[in-house]
Amino acid sequence: MVFPTRKIVPVFIACLVVLGGLFVLLEYKNRGKTISNDDVISVADQKLIDSIANKDSDNDGLKDWEEVLWQTAPSNPDTDGDGTPDGAEIATNRDPLKKGPDDQLNLASASTTPRAARPLTASDQFSRDLFTRYVTIKQSGSGNPADYDNYSDLVQSYLDKETTTMSAKIYGAADFKVLANETPADVHRYGNAVGALFVADQDPGLENELIILQRATENNNPAELAKLDGNIAAYKKILAGLLAAPVPKIFLPDHLALANAVSVVIAGIESMKLTFSDPLKTVASLQNYPDAAGNILPLLRSIGGGLEASGVTFAQDNAGFRFINLVKLGNTQ
Repeated sequence: MVFPTRKIVPVFIACLVVLGGLFVLLEYKNRGKTISNDDVISVADQKLIDSIANKDSDNDGLKDWEEVLWQTAPSNPDTDGDGTPDGAEIATNRDPLKKGPDDQLNLASASTTPRAARPLTASDQFSRDLFTRYVTIKQSGSGNPADYDNYSDLVQSYLDKETTTMSAKIYGAADFKVLANETPADVHRYGNAVGALFVADQDPGLENELIILQRATENNNPAELAKLDGNIAAYKKILAGLLAAPVPKIFLPDHLALANAVSVVIAGIESMKLTFSDPLKTVASLQNYPDAAGNILPLLRSIGGGLEASGVTFAQDNAGFRFINLVKLGNTQ
């Protein structure tokens, strides 16, 4: 299995394209100044963010992200077909979804009335609150409706809430059979057990989940996300093996950290499947995914190094032998 990269910014960009809302866009423009060196926004990423911020596909005076908030058509400059561009209608307090001349905009109705009878997702609820604040700022002239600071508290409250509900299970030492007085035979069995989880005689044919997600969003193809099921199943198999293996005490810190990293990655990939149906949950769950994904290979290397340092010998056809050599190369298969 080829493990995912720490670089997550383009994935969040993909999510913001799907969500179409203001919050992810503005949040990541804001975070660009403080994001860690490992995840620094590249010039290309920043250009993409800026292009999304200013994109007006139908040249009607409403940015595409504003079209999503107003529920107008980003590819149709006159959604209601009354001869006045959507942006001009908003500017004169007219409803872009209702033909004139009797189309005075009812702000209370526009910001709070549902347009669909289906149950609201977390993203729907967030969009309602976001839209209410957006309309209030735009109509009152009390600030710049495209200024992240006007929404930061709303964004953070929703992300905090969804991060809690989407959090992965975290394991402790009590979840494992720990061998307090391990013998060389115990270490040998452990090395082979862990090694067997990460090496395979045949290529499983799995594609990096971030590539799958990016392709799905770029092509607006939710069906593509079904390919994530194979990745989820593979990681769940690894996690089950880590939980089942008796762990020599000396390996417990790395083993525990590895199991928790895999658990977080599983939750992250599962949330990717919600990208089109509830993207807010995807963004919230993916907040912990980059660090977890980035920690897996260093932890495997540490375990491999510990197996070598133990002095236990593995035959060349042992999974432990193959594992030690593969993690040295920075990959597993």
